[in-house]
Amino acid sequence: MYSLGASNDKIYQYTLSTAWDISTLSYANSFFNVGTYDGDPTDLFLNSDLTTMYIIGHSKDTIYQYTLSTAGELSSASYANNSYDVSLYETLSNDLIFNSDGTSLYTIGSDTDTIYQHSLSTAWDISSGSYIGSNFDVSSQEDQPTCLSFNSDGTYMYVLGDSVDTVYQYSLSPSWDISTGSYTGNSLNVHSQDQDPYGMSFNSDGTAMYMIGYSTDKVYQYSLSTAWDVSSGSYTGNS
Repeated sequence: MYSLGASNDKIYQYTLSTAWDISTLSYANSFFNVGTYDGDPTDLFLNSDLTTMYIIGHSKDTIYQYTLSTAGELSSASYANNSYDVSLYETLSNDLIFNSDGTSLYTIGSDTDTIYQHSLSTAWDISSGSYIGSNFDVSSQEDQPTCLSFNSDGTYMYVLGDSVDTVYQYSLSPSWDISTGSYTGNSLNVHSQDQDPYGMSFNSDGTAMYMIGYSTDKVYQYSLSTAWDVSSGSYTGNS
């Protein structure tokens, strides 16, 4: 597992002895400082084979790309001299995420409360990005969105924010096209665990969700009795 914070601008790496169970987590004594490029980083993303990493933050509203010479190992990271400026669309960038094949990029922030979709002409190469004119306003549910996620096939999209401390679920048809987004009515409130939630992620089959927040500096684990349906989620007690 990897976590990033804006206090010391570092990504930390952890090992889970039981996959996806954060109660088995231990620090791997590996970290990477991203403060050279953004002094207020807000999110990271690793590609599917863990050889490329991306950072976004409030200082520059720019995505920076890094190469991991050893897959998944933070200490092997180096800047790839690739970047992509998203400040024309969002000046408080909180999160970035890619589709499954690295040809589409999505960003969200708390200035416009809008998700923006970008196309990459070369998969996973951020310098080949361009805005395609597709966006989706989430302010009807959340006016301080902090995080964005998708299910494995891009038919569902999830937004978390620290205004109402709730994960909201949207359907997409066709998949990965945010302009087709519609709120499903499904949601999961996480206020009891953290009053300033900032990040979320799912395991590979959508039966577990994870949330991290500023108020407690903890990661919380939730179980979804119906895969990818956040309304079926419940806190497991693991943090």
